[in-house]
Amino acid sequence: VAELCDDVVVMYGGRVVERGTTAEIFKAPRHPYTAALFNAVPRIDGSNDGLTAIPGNPPLAGSLPSGCAFRTRCNFAHDACGKEIPPVVEISSSHAAACLYSHQLDKSLSPPKSTVIAAERKLVDTPTPILQINNLSTDVNAASHGFFNMRKPVYAVNNVSMQVLPGQTMGLVGESGCGKSTLSRTIVGINQSAQGSIIVDGRDVTAMTPDDKAHIAKTIQYVFQDPSAALNPRRTVGQSLAEALEMVHNFGDAALRRSRELLEQVGLSETHLNRYPYELSGGQKQRVGIARALAVEPKMLICDEPVSALDVSIQAQIINLLAQLRDELNLGYLFIAHDLSVVRHISDQLAVMYLGRFVETGQASDIYAQPKHPYTASLLSAIPVADIHHDTRSRIVLQGDMPSMSKPPSGCPFRTRCPIGPAYKYNRQECSERVPDLLDTGSGQATGCHFWHDVVNNKIAGSSQ
Repeated sequence: VAELCDDVVVMYGGRVVERGTTAEIFKAPRHPYTAALFNAVPRIDGSNDGLTAIPGNPPLAGSLPSGCAFRTRCNFAHDACGKEIPPVVEISSSHAAACLYSHQLDKSLSPPKSTVIAAERKLVDTPTPILQINNLSTDVNAASHGFFNMRKPVYAVNNVSMQVLPGQTMGLVGESGCGKSTLSRTIVGINQSAQGSIIVDGRDVTAMTPDDKAHIAKTIQYVFQDPSAALNPRRTVGQSLAEALEMVHNFGDAALRRSRELLEQVGLSETHLNRYPYELSGGQKQRVGIARALAVEPKMLICDEPVSALDVSIQAQIINLLAQLRDELNLGYLFIAHDLSVVRHISDQLAVMYLGRFVETGQASDIYAQPKHPYTASLLSAIPVADIHHDTRSRIVLQGDMPSMSKPPSGCPFRTRCPIGPAYKYNRQECSERVPDLLDTGSGQATGCHFWHDVVNNKIAGSSQ
């Protein structure tokens, strides 16, 4: 919106609550909901590390509160807000807001910071990894192999290594189709590994025997991207939780009590036990999905795009909830996403993936401050910024699309799009001839680029940084 739109209309509860030019609304929002949305947006610079989530949930269209629909979630509500629906009042010739107190609100309008206080991290100096994968590869064409069918392998995951520690989050980012979800499915045994090893809580489960899969299920649980598709529409919340509890712990009569505890743990209440998924908001469904994952008391969660389907205000709630649960329960996370702003707010470590390979790994804060692979730099520069004054000319615009995994380029997998590679610098034939290893750059970061010093020195084609 900041980059593309001239005018903005903000809606809540089926009504327009603010409208105006993009410049006016971004500079000085005059409705508390608009300001709350700005505070909930994750920022790549980390200026709002503690995301300020809007409390509560959006009202259902058939049961709006009296008066202002936003008053039950508004930090500035007065008694008068419940007595009448505020009309849209002009603030200027091109700016209007539907708030009884909009004339008293200016650019200083800002909800108080989040009251969520993270639990103290239970980290140790040399923790034992919950998950460790070594030189793992996944051939997604393996099912086509046979004596009379000699198709070549297609590696959606190609020789990757990583570990997830208790109480820490490993972020995994990259374009759609780069192999992120295939990696997570290989870890839990949905896809079969072609080479390498998978060690879960000290046990080698690479063979994926029934006992191995049972061990994984007790140790690692999944939080899915689409909370609506992840829940059975014919089962109540209580039935879904009870099913998870019975399968692992055989709780019996204690299942109901444990279900209540799980809902409270994720910010819901006992009243949600008898509701069906269609009676829940998107954020509530994702909370139920998290509660179901926690039912088996796992040591680690794989969060596969867990907030990409949610509104930005609900997204902030779920990010804060996941961070709080991680710190309270000492959980390890593999957090998969394409939104680097979201990943920045929850990740300790980061792995950047391209065409099945890791091209950069290291401390998340270090990578965000100084990327050392041209692909990472291009991803960071492409992030939309909620600022009308942001200079988009500094972006690194990659040419073409990611190659097919069935026909990867020779040498560096990124070379066909690389802004410092042979397409821009003819004498860099090394990029075409040899796959770069992940090399330690001396700062704890590892990068798979032959000429990573050019990234550090901003010698990147198409960038005016």
